Amino acid sequence: MLLREKLAFWKASWASESDIFLNSDAFGELKMKKSIGNFTKFFAPDLLNLCQNCLLRELVSFVILSRVLMKRKCVKRDDTKEAALNIQIFGTKKCNDTKKAERFFKERGIKYQFIDMKEKGMSKGEFMSVASANGGIEGMLDQNSRDNETLTLIKYLSEEDRLQKILENPQVIKTPVVRNGKQSTVGYRPEVWKTWE
Repeated sequence: MLLREKLAFWKASWASESDIFLNSDAFGELKMKKSIGNFTKFFAPDLLNLCQNCLLRELVSFVILSRVLMKRKCVKRDDTKEAALNIQIFGTKKCNDTKKAERFFKERGIKYQFIDMKEKGMSKGEFMSVASANGGIEGMLDQNSRDNETLTLIKYLSEEDRLQKILENPQVIKTPVVRNGKQSTVGYRPEVWKTWE
């Protein structure tokens, strides 16, 4: 099969299903998946002479177009839902669960705002909004925090003083705190975030 024929075949097969079965005397039974890697393998016999071939420009253009089409087919997301999401991630740069939360939204192409709680803590309104949806003030505390002294002190303070103490010491808050409008979670909760998509 000539290079021109291969190129025509590849273009024609692009619109077909992901797995292509080709029965040919020249190639035998060949299973191909639509990917740039397999695209390269398919044309491997011709690559050495490709630079001298007049089809170089057409082939390169098609590879670029293929990459664009692959991205569109592989990224399955609802742009309407994405636009409706308003994600805020409160955490610290050293917190592993916060990093995992950021990775979760990055991998899905969802934009988010990261707030470093070491630089800027939560406001009283933000904290109470999240607390009311996550088991109250107790549900916001990180029982594994290294600041055991502050955690112990908080238990014996009045509710108003307790709130103020927590806001002054954001290191005792369990992270990440993820907000999506009125919805919110405390800790690493991908099973909940998936329902927001």
